[in-house]
Amino acid sequence: MLERLARWSYTHRWRMLLIWIVAFFGIVTLGRVAGGSYANNFSLPGSESQHALDLLKAHFPTESGGTVDIVFKANQGVNDPSVKQAMETYFARVRTLPRVAAVSDPFQSGPGAPSISRDGRIAFARVDFRVQSQDVPKSEALHLEDLGNAIKVPGLQIEFGGDVIQAAQQAPPGGAELVGVIAAIIILLITFGSLLAMGLPILSALFGIGIGVALVFLFANFISVPNFTPQIASMIGIGAGIDYALFIVTRYRQGLHEGRDPRESTIVALTTAGRAVIFAGTIVVISLLGLLLMGFQFVQGIAVGAAAAVFVTMIASITLLPAMLGFVGRNIDKLHIPRLRRAESVSRQGFWYR
Repeated sequence: MLERLARWSYTHRWRMLLIWIVAFFGIVTLGRVAGGSYANNFSLPGSESQHALDLLKAHFPTESGGTVDIVFKANQGVNDPSVKQAMETYFARVRTLPRVAAVSDPFQSGPGAPSISRDGRIAFARVDFRVQSQDVPKSEALHLEDLGNAIKVPGLQIEFGGDVIQAAQQAPPGGAELVGVIAAIIILLITFGSLLAMGLPILSALFGIGIGVALVFLFANFISVPNFTPQIASMIGIGAGIDYALFIVTRYRQGLHEGRDPRESTIVALTTAGRAVIFAGTIVVISLLGLLLMGFQFVQGIAVGAAAAVFVTMIASITLLPAMLGFVGRNIDKLHIPRLRRAESVSRQGFWYR
């Protein structure tokens, strides 16, 4: 079967490339249009921590959500009339925000309250939200900060903290994946010493990851998918996709260096290294889906999303990659990096052979 697949993909490489391009843009567009929303339910049924959280919500509903800590310092003292008036006006405006449950006002705690320092120059307040920090919109958290930063009282300094602020200041998604791809490019350049040989595993992995992440959005219509699932699926897909393509490209280059033509080298690569790719990919998919046996709802999306990314990259490695090898042919070692070019051949000398 793998031999027939390799021969067809190599011979009909334009058709295979077109199939993948249509599938890529079609599924990505479908994911954007018909994708579901992320879930923020991270409950752990039956665990002691979940039982404690349920008790907290039942008896202290205003203290079971996200929080913002507001610490302010005034050289003239926080009880100075100008400072006190500005901060109490600010606290009143914060209470009107949609998801705010309560604001602890240090000025209403009485003299000697622990929320005001002994020297009277530093005080803190806490804002309790009705929802968890990940459910507080970033715009609302930033608006809370903007209201405080707009206060212009000489000698007054205001700082913000808490899990809501931390969630709002998180780096936008995509940075970790970009670092992973750049690291893979550098490693593959050192391994192959050729731009073309390096680019094939990267291209194959990117096709697989793009489709796999789009499938995650579609799965969100049926199962619980946390908002960090695309990042997990992307990083696992990058590793698996590049790894699988690396096997096949290495075996292909070895076939060329042993005197085979590109077509025969592609068939040999897929019937040898391709078999290992299918076996490894299947085991990884089964292992990831094993997370479903944990019984936690929020794990479902992680398991299915990561498994989908690995499965698609595996399929790309045994269908799209042979087609790309047909385009590259014997030119795979061109555009090589000086002093890094390597020949893939079976050597009977050296450390690894011994």
